[in-house]
Amino acid sequence: MRRIYKNRRGFTLVEMMLSLAIIAIIFGLTTALMVSISESFTMTYNLNDASDYAMLYGYGLENSVIAQVSQKKGATWTIGSYTQDGVTYDSILMCGKDPVFLPSQMKTKQNGTGPSVDKWLVKMFFKTEGSMISYVVLIYDNYYNPEKPLMYKYEGSFWLPHSSANITADDTSDTDALAAGYYSKLTYKAGS
Repeated sequence: MRRIYKNRRGFTLVEMMLSLAIIAIIFGLTTALMVSISESFTMTYNLNDASDYAMLYGYGLENSVIAQVSQKKGATWTIGSYTQDGVTYDSILMCGKDPVFLPSQMKTKQNGTGPSVDKWLVKMFFKTEGSMISYVVLIYDNYYNPEKPLMYKYEGSFWLPHSSANITADDTSDTDALAAGYYSKLTYKAGS
């Protein structure tokens, strides 16, 4: 005698639970991977942006110093605040009372709302050795991680022939542990 079985349709409860468990594990791993990729992208983007700003400040200093020395105009370089059209920029490379350049894209809004803040806080320190001017640019993230320490450090130097006696780092100005032997003010005295 032959038994005829009905066709089974659907899944058992155990099969359904096992499928849901596998899907949950895959979803969890995929979500963690996506978060990790997003954080990695943000960190890489910020590091590249910080290095661009550091080099911008370094090249801005070099060009400004060379221009002032070639025109025999005395000047002092520091990082300071500058106000334009009611907007105050806090980390601007200044030559006297004028900005060397004004990167307006430094201002950004937290989450698209609220007051604008400087994306980067910049500190710059100088040292002179004969005709060689050395500088250190320290970049701090003021947007994503305001409490986080240093984001990027850039060091550079350039040579100014025949002006070593006239350009000095002011050793009475501020210094920083990350830039030992460097000072926050560079001064050129024309014709001395």
